[in-house]
Amino acid sequence: MTTHKMIKGGENLRRFLILLILLTSFLMFSCTSPVHDDLKCYISVKLPPITELENSALNEFKEIVSKENYTYQSLYDSLTANIIPKYLQFIKELEGITVKTEELKKIHDIYIIGARKQLEVFINLKEGIEEKNKEKIILTNDLLREAKNYISRYNEEVIKLADKYDINYNLE
Repeated sequence: MTTHKMIKGGENLRRFLILLILLTSFLMFSCTSPVHDDLKCYISVKLPPITELENSALNEFKEIVSKENYTYQSLYDSLTANIIPKYLQFIKELEGITVKTEELKKIHDIYIIGARKQLEVFINLKEGIEEKNKEKIILTNDLLREAKNYISRYNEEVIKLADKYDINYNLE
């Protein structure tokens, strides 16, 4: 084997190694985990349109009950005409979201449970007002606490998962 052929073979090997290193680097930096991709799509594409419904219903509820002089009738009217229908639509769309990974599905299910509890609060309040049943109205506080616990747990878990996969996510 001549020196010229050895040098030429070495150059081909060197070119091959450089190409292999570049290809490996590209694959390492361009590919992410399925959970990362699923979560990124979930928080940036799937949730934003439906959280507007949730926020609208919750803000209307908070606005009414934060007034010192609200009446059960005004709360009832708002629950019947706006809050419950919006929240039902929100839950329908929330339940319609599909996620691909088990890790995110567990967290998404917590959100669904919390949202259903919140809807139960609204429905029980409405029924308590209809029936003029103060006990039923008072008992909704326990349900409300339970709903808030689920939503808080969901928020903690989704933030923890976002941190784990280095995704910047704020609950604002």
